[in-house]
Amino acid sequence: MLVYKVISLKAKVWAKKTTKQGKIYRTLYVVIPSPIAEGLNINEGDILKVTVKQVEINGRKVNAIIYYK
Repeated sequence: MLVYKVISLKAKVWAKKTTKQGKIYRTLYVVIPSPIAEGLNINEGDILKVTVKQVEINGRKVNAIIYYK
């Protein structure tokens, strides 16, 4: 696997709730600052394939978000 760029950042997660037929559905959004998104060639409206995976870093289990176009 080739890694071109690795960027560490704090991204804000916010939720939007929708109610359909009495059921509440939540959609979670990850907010990435626009200069970083531009540096990673992520544009508004892009469809990203995303995997959220629990990984171990320095003996600590953390959630990792992996995306690709």
